[in-house]
Amino acid sequence: MWIRSQNKQVLIDADKIEIFKSKRNEYIIGTRWGQRRSFMGLKTICYTLLGIYSTAEEAYKVMDMLQEHAEGINTVEKQIASFAGDYKRCFQMPPSEEREEGKK
Repeated sequence: MWIRSQNKQVLIDADKIEIFKSKRNEYIIGTRWGQRRSFMGLKTICYTLLGIYSTAEEAYKVMDMLQEHAEGINTVEKQIASFAGDYKRCFQMPPSEEREEGKK
């Protein structure tokens, strides 16, 4: 499934999407592509960031939206709408509602 990141800088064909909790207590939606160990033996997860959300509930809501979009791609109605230009096959990650409110 094609996904465009929240900041619009990444366009990726993702097949496995996860939620990670950051050290700043933000919830990151992304795709894991590897792990590596530092010279001190610490394990680092390497992932492509798709979106950052303030709460787990908000991140899960976006995951539900991703699932609905992925399931909809294969329906006949969505395929017909896609040919008519009414359905976008690429999912645009929505902004974080709470992070946007904090900027105001």
